[in-house]
Amino acid sequence: MPIASRVMLVLGAVLLAGGAVGWFVRDGGTLRAGVAMGLAMIAAGAAAAQGRTSLRKTGLFIGTFLPLLAAAVFGWRAIDYWKTLGSDVPRPFPAVMLTLLSAASLITLLVLMKLRAGDAVAERGYSVLPMESRAAPAPESAPQNQPADRA
Repeated sequence: MPIASRVMLVLGAVLLAGGAVGWFVRDGGTLRAGVAMGLAMIAAGAAAAQGRTSLRKTGLFIGTFLPLLAAAVFGWRAIDYWKTLGSDVPRPFPAVMLTLLSAASLITLLVLMKLRAGDAVAERGYSVLPMESRAAPAPESAPQNQPADRA
């Protein structure tokens, strides 16, 4: 299984765990967003691990887009919870949890972008090795097909 697929599956598991924490603290928004994003990320990671080119590329595209979307959704909800700290009913635990999920999504996005930069070279179908081998130089031979010098 490629490393990018494993990273996607791990983020999916982390988002599902965040949804479970949202269920325990009775925060429906964190539960819904965590479960939806987690399952979608696991599906993208599984698709990116497949051998078929179309399925693999689709999984990589969706798996790169979803962490950005998850970071935006969780960050937006975290800002709303951080604003409640000065009110009568502060909710610091969901604010911290959503901030951590947003940070995990951004870190995953950076890791996937780093992995994707090196992955594109091999998909083009040519070798990345140098054209000439420096280990064993080729013997020099006399040029052929040149007219003899006539004096």
